[in-house]
Amino acid sequence: AIAHDLRTPLTRLRFRAEHTEPEIRDRMAADIEQMDGMIAQALAYVRGETVRENRVALDLGALASSVVHELAEMGAEVAVETAPGVRVQGEPLNLRRAVGNLVENAVKFAGAAYVRVTAEAGQAVVVVEDTGPGLPEADLETVFEPFRRAEPSRSRETGGAGLGLAVARGIARAHGGDVTLSNRPAGGLEARLTLPHSKEPNP
Repeated sequence: AIAHDLRTPLTRLRFRAEHTEPEIRDRMAADIEQMDGMIAQALAYVRGETVRENRVALDLGALASSVVHELAEMGAEVAVETAPGVRVQGEPLNLRRAVGNLVENAVKFAGAAYVRVTAEAGQAVVVVEDTGPGLPEADLETVFEPFRRAEPSRSRETGGAGLGLAVARGIARAHGGDVTLSNRPAGGLEARLTLPHSKEPNP
């Protein structure tokens, strides 16, 4: 309901912007797209917290590979390595959103991402590594707070509304897992998504 209420005036603004002078129209269009994008991120956060799907057997490696391949098709510098048989019982769209947010975050801030899917000590693990600047130790936890961003500008091009990590962690925890961040010894950031490992084969 909130999304509908907000997007209705945005639609009117788009229509009015089309009838303004070109230099004003372009700036208005950019502002409208920024607001629309922030609404979309807020909705994704709410859905991750409240909307549940039926859980099915999933090949986590195949899911992560699909995310990576789609980003590669759009020109992102991404690579993936998967171990066989890493399965989970999960909500397909929500888990895809969680993995996608982590990979997109790495690409956005570091320019590239390397993804590994493996099983460790009864956990299914997706590791997303980058070679960017990393984060101050004090920010490794606070960046998971909704609307909290390590990068201080409000530009959509450099980080959006600050909900991607909050969404990913919320989805992981709803599945009995978690998302954590750490600085890599060689430089860059490591995001680690853990989920309970299911040994049941896919149907």
